[in-house]
Amino acid sequence: MTLHETKTKIIHFRYKKAPRSDFNFKCVDMSISFDNAYRYLGLHINELMEHKYTIRVITKSASRALSAVYTKFLSCGGMSFDVYTKLYKTLIKPVLLHGAGLWGHNNWREVQTIQNKACRLFIGCSSNASNIAVSGDMGFKTTNSAELLETYRLFLRVRYTYDYRITHKVHMWGMNISRLWDKKCYEIAYKLGIKDIIDSQYSNRHKIYDIKTKLYEIEKQEWVEKLYQDRNEPNGNKLRTYRLYKNELETSSYLKNVNDRQHRRILSNFRSGCLPLAIETGRYAKPKTLLNDRKCKYCTVDCVEDEKHFLMHCEFYSDLRYSLFLKASAINQNLNDFNHDDKFIFLMSYDSM
Repeated sequence: MTLHETKTKIIHFRYKKAPRSDFNFKCVDMSISFDNAYRYLGLHINELMEHKYTIRVITKSASRALSAVYTKFLSCGGMSFDVYTKLYKTLIKPVLLHGAGLWGHNNWREVQTIQNKACRLFIGCSSNASNIAVSGDMGFKTTNSAELLETYRLFLRVRYTYDYRITHKVHMWGMNISRLWDKKCYEIAYKLGIKDIIDSQYSNRHKIYDIKTKLYEIEKQEWVEKLYQDRNEPNGNKLRTYRLYKNELETSSYLKNVNDRQHRRILSNFRSGCLPLAIETGRYAKPKTLLNDRKCKYCTVDCVEDEKHFLMHCEFYSDLRYSLFLKASAINQNLNDFNHDDKFIFLMSYDSM
């Protein structure tokens, strides 16, 4: 009997501090060498069983898939939101979440970065646009929610399988050891408030639905908290205007209504506070320009050039603004009775605008 020397390897799964075995494995007269990684059902595992190695390989594969989709996107001259989202969910997301049941109990920033990149490529926003605004406009939940959902899908499967099966016995043993996957998943479920769902007598399908609903509720709440989180910024974060008209994690209508890529790019930059207005360029000036000194250079109105001034008041764009307000007045005849803030919110949030 002979073996293929390059395809026959030995892998020693071990703790990081434990040395690799020095045993000389042989088949007939051929020595079999050690390898430091193994691929099983498309999941790459190294000898230390480190999830970060698995994530590195997965994100590389997902990045290649995203590049292929974006190449088609450019060659077609752009795609509609529904088509692009369908391609992302069928060609990229399955690669990104491959094996998430095993590693999804940790929040991996590298996985979220791929999804953020996919959103940015479609929207066309600048590199300094906030991820909160990008995900808010796309209506995409974070990958962490999807990872946790896959984790508990696997957790419920091994927990409620037949008692005599080895997988169930190993699972029940692992529930008593804090460092193992089974115990960690149960502890995370307690923190997320889904422990009662797992322990309930409903079917696994019903439990997965309830867990998904709970995770998405948490996701929406966290997104709103981040939207209003000014940290130590005395002037608030750059989304202080964005949050006037956007406070729900749902797909913004302009992504479906605006098919022109350049138009969509400019509109997304305007919404996320990334257009080269004085309020934004002054942020990156050296030394940084004070907020009250970021005045408009194109009109005689002595005020800060922010998104409201650009859209509502700047004299330089009065001719363009006339047609905009004429259309808005035709849609809402009470527009002239609104104050400036309400007019701005109406213009930014009404679908037909």
